[in-house]
Amino acid sequence: ASTPVRVSSAACTEPLYGMDTMEKRWPGHFSRWVHYHLYTLRYGLLDIYDLDGSVADLVWPFAETGRVRYWPRWSSMIGLDRFDTNCKYVGEYLAYQHCAVMHRGVSQWVAIIHSPDSFLVPGIKSRQGSSGAVLVADLLSAASPDVASFILGSWTFDGPRRSSSGSVLQDFPWRRKSHIGGHEYVIYDPKLTDYAEPHGVLHLEHVPYPGAVYRVAPELWVFHHYVSIFVERNLRILRRFSLVWDLGHMVLDRFLLA
Repeated sequence: ASTPVRVSSAACTEPLYGMDTMEKRWPGHFSRWVHYHLYTLRYGLLDIYDLDGSVADLVWPFAETGRVRYWPRWSSMIGLDRFDTNCKYVGEYLAYQHCAVMHRGVSQWVAIIHSPDSFLVPGIKSRQGSSGAVLVADLLSAASPDVASFILGSWTFDGPRRSSSGSVLQDFPWRRKSHIGGHEYVIYDPKLTDYAEPHGVLHLEHVPYPGAVYRVAPELWVFHHYVSIFVERNLRILRRFSLVWDLGHMVLDRFLLA
């Protein structure tokens, strides 16, 4: 997994967990997700981080392509194995920095594609390759040489399930008018980046801001977020943040408004 592979565009996932549960609910979705990034968007290399070992049986069909690097049991690799998935957010942000360092001087562009509920999708004004495949290179070649990162918006899809095709992209065509959190996603130049996460980067001090940042209109490219894939997980996260929010207001009421 440590052999440098030079590519123009690469992508990294978050440390994935519970993929076996996802596959029981959405059979074949993981394979379609990986295939989409390798053969439709045509990323040259995909780094897949696995927190709990649940990716192992799903990723092996792509091992022979030479375009997937698999990082098994990420928590053990960084010394957090005794915490298992309870420290997943600590391991997550360490994975993003590991990704940035691994690709520095090797890949021209790196995208953090998060998890199998997110897809980078071309808008109505994007071009397609002659074979009908969407080329992520079209997006990356659209900016000037001074650009160090691309900022892309996201749309949230959920609502009633329209069909049972097995593909969430077809089963959930309903898009919210507005999306919770207003997440933006980044594709960045690793040699000009000091810190990276899915929704933002810090560039090196000599990189001019905001001139080095290219904001992409959703009519060109946008991330689709299918919350129904991990609906129970998303509800738990929302409840957790709601509790923190309520606690924060209680503290403010107690000390500032008393």
